[in-house]
Amino acid sequence: MNTIQEQWDVFSLMVVPKGASTVQKQEMRRAFYAGAEAMMRIQFTVGDNNMSETAGVQVLEGCRDELNRFAQQVAQGKA
Repeated sequence: MNTIQEQWDVFSLMVVPKGASTVQKQEMRRAFYAGAEAMMRIQFTVGDNNMSETAGVQVLEGCRDELNRFAQQVAQGKA
């Protein structure tokens, strides 16, 4: 899966309710793509010559930690 569309297809099969309205599906897809855009912006910042490799690793580890915390909140019904 090397495209955002492929990731969306898998994600949507797992989480979009069968009875979701067209608007709900559209808004969920927009939110998914916005998240992909946000992550891409972070990756470009990390790859910038002004950021050290150590700082870049810290940023990416921070993103991973944040995503893990969010996943835990979702699992606990808190997000």
